[in-house]
Amino acid sequence: MVADLTAISLLVTTCGAACVAIITAIQNSRCTKINACCITCDRSMPHEPPVGEPSQTPRSDHPQADAT
Repeated sequence: MVADLTAISLLVTTCGAACVAIITAIQNSRCTKINACCITCDRSMPHEPPVGEPSQTPRSDHPQADAT
């Protein structure tokens, strides 16, 4: 009886961890259209400058931004 409860709890924990891993991967992806397991998601991503390009707006906490 105790072994059955242990096996069930292990199965539930493993399935939960797998679901969390899949959801995390989807949230961190940059895909705008996702089709998986009869689920379709079409989402818009906020505009982000490409990596390596500096921002065009000066930051107020940067010491050189206030220098004239």
